[in-house]
Amino acid sequence: MNRTLSTLCAAVIALTSLGASAGMSSAAPLPSAQSHAGQSHVIDVQMRRDRQACSPREALRKAERLGLRRARVVRETRRFVAVSGLRRGARVTVEFAQSRGCPTLR
Repeated sequence: MNRTLSTLCAAVIALTSLGASAGMSSAAPLPSAQSHAGQSHVIDVQMRRDRQACSPREALRKAERLGLRRARVVRETRRFVAVSGLRRGARVTVEFAQSRGCPTLR
C-alpha cells in the first residue's frame, strides 16, 4: 500500500513537471487549437461600430414596439429618422432623433 502510494505520487510529480517544462519551452500551437483538417480555429472578432446614432433598423424596431404596424422608414437625415406606419387604421409618422437610444421627437 505504502509502495503503491509513493509510486503514484512519483508518477504525478513527473507528469506535472513534464507538462510545465513543455509549456515553457515550445512555441508550437497546441493540438487542441487545431481542427481535424490541420487548420487552426480562428475566431473572427469584428469591432462593434460606435452606436452613437440611431440606425434605421433601430428606429423600425422602436416604432413597432410603439404600436406601428407595417412600419417603414420614409426619411433619414443627419438629425432624425422618420418612420411611417399604421396605428388603429390611421397612417402615423414618428420621428426619432439621431442619437443613442433613438429618442422620440414627435
